[in-house]
Amino acid sequence: LISDRYKSVSDFKNLVFDPTMYAGEIPHLQNMMEKNYWLIGEEYQLLTAAEPKFEEALRRLTYLLNGDGDKKKIEHKDKNREMDLFIVRQGKKQNKIENVVLELKHPTNVRLGKKEFDQVYDYYQVIKSESRFNASNMEWKFYLIGNKFDSTDYILSQINSHKNHGEAGLAFNGEYKIYV
Repeated sequence: LISDRYKSVSDFKNLVFDPTMYAGEIPHLQNMMEKNYWLIGEEYQLLTAAEPKFEEALRRLTYLLNGDGDKKKIEHKDKNREMDLFIVRQGKKQNKIENVVLELKHPTNVRLGKKEFDQVYDYYQVIKSESRFNASNMEWKFYLIGNKFDSTDYILSQINSHKNHGEAGLAFNGEYKIYV
């Protein structure tokens, strides 16, 4: 297990930092994260991957939590946006559910800026607008993952404005948090 994970981390580093690998966002990075979501934490369970829409994510979440697998309808203009990965952790002792959304960006072709941040913020808005995603025991974290920031320094200014919270990469702190 340890040697397999060591190899996975090494392979992931190559995909992200070696431009000669010509790693694609969906066929390589997203595929690698789907197989190795333990990188985020052992305690998580992969709920959706391969860019499901929000109604499917809600159906899977309600099935996981209470066995209700019926189709779900969401009324939001961005309900057809697609998350890269959605993972969940259920804390049995505190009855807490931690939901994590990962948005991966191409390591060499995409520089993170306002456009990429707004994409994740749109996800935040869909989640926030749907009561079935917002039980009192649910927490949400959104991660925008890339290699470099664009020349506008938009992301860097967001992170700098949230440094007082003491959380690395925190770029937005509302009802839920967005990290870059």
